[in-house]
Amino acid sequence: MFRICARKGCNNSVKESEQGRTRKYCSAQCKSMNQKEHYDLSDVSKLQNFSPAQKGALSELRASVDLMLNGYEVFRAVSPACSCDLIALKNNKTIRIEVRTATKRIDGSLKYPISKIRADVVAAVFGNTVVYFPPLDNI
Repeated sequence: MFRICARKGCNNSVKESEQGRTRKYCSAQCKSMNQKEHYDLSDVSKLQNFSPAQKGALSELRASVDLMLNGYEVFRAVSPACSCDLIALKNNKTIRIEVRTATKRIDGSLKYPISKIRADVVAAVFGNTVVYFPPLDNI
């Protein structure tokens, strides 16, 4: 039976395995590249097969790492009904942070949902970048 590789853009034929099972990819390299493309974590907003809640959790973790790298102690909310996603402490200062997964507009600015924000700061996560509104230095 003749099959085409399951990776987008690859039109190579797929050989049947020695055990008689049907393969999906023409090579191990093609399979690996497909997984990297499918689960590219550099831009959370474009993850396929992830629910909005999973994307949000990944954005919260990315913002948490960014805050910790900048010297903050970080605490995550246990309940989804909390007024913020994260609490950050530094120099005896407490900041409530709402994390939003952002996308980029054509002009390069970030777009993220702004409804129901009850926190002091919004952390807009786009790819590996976290942008704070207002900036943390101004709080």
